[in-house]
Amino acid sequence: MIDEAMSKLNRPLDALAMTRSMEIDYLRPSPLHTPLVLVGMHLSRSVHPDGSAGRKLFHLAELRSEDGTVLARGKGLFVVIDPALVEAALGREMARKGRH
Repeated sequence: MIDEAMSKLNRPLDALAMTRSMEIDYLRPSPLHTPLVLVGMHLSRSVHPDGSAGRKLFHLAELRSEDGTVLARGKGLFVVIDPALVEAALGREMARKGRH
């Protein structure tokens, strides 16, 4: 759930990105049969020396109880992928499958 919450933060940034690394701290036991709240926060994006946006996105997510107690906290590094490269790779894969 924490990875999913952080990955959803890429959409408002108009970034196609994959999880590079993630660290989760389990702080308290999660109660059963109780509503929980999942909160994701964008922390920062790397910047190139020329001022343009870099490929690294840093996010944080927390799993909280209804009263706001943080039960688990995750930090993640996501790397932006060039959509053209993804499309080219998918095209090659489709062509390869079509040959068999």
